[in-house]
Order: sequence, then C-alpha cells, then structure tokens
Amino acid sequence: MPTCTKTRYRDRNAALLVLAQIQNQDKASRPKQEARVYFCDDCRGLHLTSRKRWR
Repeated sequence: MPTCTKTRYRDRNAALLVLAQIQNQDKASRPKQEARVYFCDDCRGLHLTSRKRWR
C-alpha cells in the first residue's frame, strides 16, 4: 500500500506528459513549477518535483 500522499504516476511516459502540460501553463498560476520526474522508494511509483537536481 502506498505510504506517500503525492500524486503517483504509473509510468515515466504518463509523468512526463503531465510535466509537459504543467510546464506549458501560465507560470503565474502555479506557486511551484515542477521541473522533473523522480522514482519514490516508498510507493514504488513516480512523482513530480520542483527541485531541479537530486543531491
């Protein structure tokens, strides 16, 4: 059972499609601008993040 509360995407293509749609929206309408897709070890799914790089 997923332990995180973020939106989970079933595969990389689905996440990238949503990311592209978000990045094409008016930037003033969103306080954070998602920058990339990442794999979550907790739910074994993919999420979006506004962090440009992983440390």
